Amino acid sequence: MAGTCVTTIKVLGATSLGLLAGNLTYQSVESIPLLINQLKAKVSINSNEILGKVSLVIINTRISNLVLGAISTGFLGLAFIASAPRDKHPYILYSALSVPIGIISSYYKTFKYEAKLLKKSKQVLPVIPNQDQSTEKDLAKKQDSQQELEKKRESDEDSQLGKSYIHVSDEDSSSNTSTPNSSVPNSPRQPASSEESKSLKDLEHELTIEEEVENALYKKEYINDLGHVKSGYNIGSSITGLGFLMVVVGLIGDTFFL
Repeated sequence: MAGTCVTTIKVLGATSLGLLAGNLTYQSVESIPLLINQLKAKVSINSNEILGKVSLVIINTRISNLVLGAISTGFLGLAFIASAPRDKHPYILYSALSVPIGIISSYYKTFKYEAKLLKKSKQVLPVIPNQDQSTEKDLAKKQDSQQELEKKRESDEDSQLGKSYIHVSDEDSSSNTSTPNSSVPNSPRQPASSEESKSLKDLEHELTIEEEVENALYKKEYINDLGHVKSGYNIGSSITGLGFLMVVVGLIGDTFFL
């Protein structure tokens, strides 16, 4: 009866260790690379989309690793203590020790990068508008610029019209003749100055370039931090995977060869 109970505890510990190794392997092979590819495919990143996914993956991975690590270490340690002296094989202890070693090795390399990623996920980045869609900020800037150009144009037209009236009145007073059927033609509406339009376009272009450069640098640093997290998970999955392999081989040997 005692042997069956110890074996059950070993199986539970091995199962928890396998889940831990599988979780770390999945994050390093599938989840993190997928996030990196999504970041590379996006023109701009913001905290509401991909950064929120990264934050969720980091938090869930931390919680699951700690829970599975505590369960597997506890069961394997209990199995080693409860085993008879002749059944206290080293593989149980080695497998139990692989859990804290793997987690510590993983987070020794990745903890500071995860903290940076979590901090960056709370920041709001400038979003680069698409070609077919402008942001409200850009639209407001364009509207303000157009209004300023309209006001300047109207003031120029008023000044030119006033000059024309003054010029006509001067001619009438000097000639002392009246033309009752004549009228002053309306001055044509002057098109917008090419220099002003060009300066406005240059300003908008410079703002867009600055936002693109800032976003590109931010995205590159973010991808680099994710790469460090991925390599740390690789280390943890290798160590815990080795411990899981040892406990599986030991259980097979205890069951079929002893």
